[in-house]
Amino acid sequence: MAPPDNSYYGLCVAGRGTLYAAYNPGRSGVDRTLYSRTDIPGNNVSWDSLTTGLPAGVLFQMEPDALVCANETIWAVDSHDYDPYNGVGRLWAFKDTLANHSPWLIAPKPGSFAYCDPVTGRNGQVDLKWEQLSLADAYEVEIGKDSWFDMVVDAAAPSTSPFYVPEDLLYPSYYIPDGALPEAGSSYYWHIRVRRAVTGQVIRSRWSYGVSFNIRPGYPVTSPDYPGLQALKPASGSTDAAAYPTSFSWTPLQNTTTYRFVLSTDPELSKPIIDEKVRGTAYNLNWGLSYRTAYFWQVTPLEPVPGDPSPAFSFTTADGPALPSRFIPLDDNSTNALLITLILVILFGLFIQVTIYQRRLH
Repeated sequence: MAPPDNSYYGLCVAGRGTLYAAYNPGRSGVDRTLYSRTDIPGNNVSWDSLTTGLPAGVLFQMEPDALVCANETIWAVDSHDYDPYNGVGRLWAFKDTLANHSPWLIAPKPGSFAYCDPVTGRNGQVDLKWEQLSLADAYEVEIGKDSWFDMVVDAAAPSTSPFYVPEDLLYPSYYIPDGALPEAGSSYYWHIRVRRAVTGQVIRSRWSYGVSFNIRPGYPVTSPDYPGLQALKPASGSTDAAAYPTSFSWTPLQNTTTYRFVLSTDPELSKPIIDEKVRGTAYNLNWGLSYRTAYFWQVTPLEPVPGDPSPAFSFTTADGPALPSRFIPLDDNSTNALLITLILVILFGLFIQVTIYQRRLH
């Protein structure tokens, strides 16, 4: 907990435990820490020396009241005789607008999903955005695997030293580069704090609240035998698939429970015959398809995490059943029925002819 200076002539504690200490070890200033109430000795106490704007020769050594504070302002008294023309012996004030505030995080939204290449398992670029706080121009960014930031991912944080300076100070942002996060399908947290003001004063704000975001699950390439979503039945490109009954199945994606199933007669799938949400990796068709017709189908992961659609698989149904092209023998029952039918037709024809002849005689 040792502060950076010594020879303190005044102490004061402001809201939320911010501790200020006026010193004069040769050049006067005010040491300040936001987190003074910690275990002693403590490694979590960080100090800022407030000196920007103070001329050389100022002496903060008026015991015991060299320093007082109220709200967000501290006052320190120069112990020299009052000489306004030379700027000594004056009352100095410092407005600490960062002591009780932290940057407001804008994006990504809490719990949102960031892109991951499903083949390589590498995260895509993640854009972090926040509001500028009190004319700050430099920040400290932490990305962690837990909400307490006990496991910080240093590779994903800015590599600039000592602080990160955004290109646009009014709309500060930082992007986590591709592949900087170690695991796909995991949750990460981020928070930031101010580290320097535009006046050049190195000073900390309080940490912002931590916001989580998720990286979509992916599949690291470990074997060419697992190319992703593939058709199992009917096999893509088959030319003799059954028109009825017809069932569809495909390879599963890890942790995916629900898919979108689309069937169409055009390769663009713009006019689907079937477009349904399916649990599992199979779909059974309860009606027949047309014979000798080309069909196209596709599945897309939906839940719990949406994913990229599969390629458009294709197949062609087989020809329909062949019609008889020759005479076939009839059994006795069939023959008798045919003869009776023929006799009735002949008798009916004779009856019609007799009736017409009688009408002509009259």
